[in-house]
Amino acid sequence: MTSNYNSSEFPLPGVTINPLVFTVKDHKLYLLLNKRTKEPFIDYWNIPGGFLSLDMSLLDNAKRILSEKTNLKNVYLEQLYTFGDINRDPRYRIISVSYLALCPFS
Repeated sequence: MTSNYNSSEFPLPGVTINPLVFTVKDHKLYLLLNKRTKEPFIDYWNIPGGFLSLDMSLLDNAKRILSEKTNLKNVYLEQLYTFGDINRDPRYRIISVSYLALCPFS
């Protein structure tokens, strides 16, 4: 039954993982932002993120991206929301899976 299935008939969007890293200091909530060094939106502030590795779960991707972009490990992570507006990225169709990340201030 699956021998006639052709996955190339379906467009593949890009999928990114974006951990929103929150911390608290002096009873104030802070969100970690990075300044973009590449197009699109060079020099804009953004939430750290990266593209999905197909051989890893969403959660493992979130841990990997968080470690690569922020050097944070062993952080509380919970899937938060999926963003999928059609024209949200000028490169092509991007679906972003966001994660809530909580860590102590340091």
